[in-house]
Amino acid sequence: MSILKGLSIYSGLKDYTIDENLKYIKLAKEIGIDFFFTSCHIDEAVLNEDFFKILKYCKEINMQLVVDVNKNAYELIKEYNDFIVFRLDYGFSIDEIVWMSHNYDLIELNASCMTKEYLNKLVNVLL
Repeated sequence: MSILKGLSIYSGLKDYTIDENLKYIKLAKEIGIDFFFTSCHIDEAVLNEDFFKILKYCKEINMQLVVDVNKNAYELIKEYNDFIVFRLDYGFSIDEIVWMSHNYDLIELNASCMTKEYLNKLVNVLL
């Protein structure tokens, strides 16, 4: 059984410069970390130049990134779908999720924004 190892990283935090974050990513890759998780719609994390530097660097070194996105954030970063796993938060319709499930290798659903009714509808459409 293979166990994936991941770490979190965020841009826009005053205690971590972009240079420190890029060194952290490089070191993590060197020691065998498989992926990073980040969010681009929590208050602390912002979609700024540093965020896009992180995206580009992860792509450059072939590091998978799981990104917690709402609909607006997804629209801004969807072009990076070749190495991002989108963790879908609020704002996505069932049709959009179905489309993504057929067009991306992997998507994740944030269970904290799923109701039992919504999840049942989604499962019925997918099956």
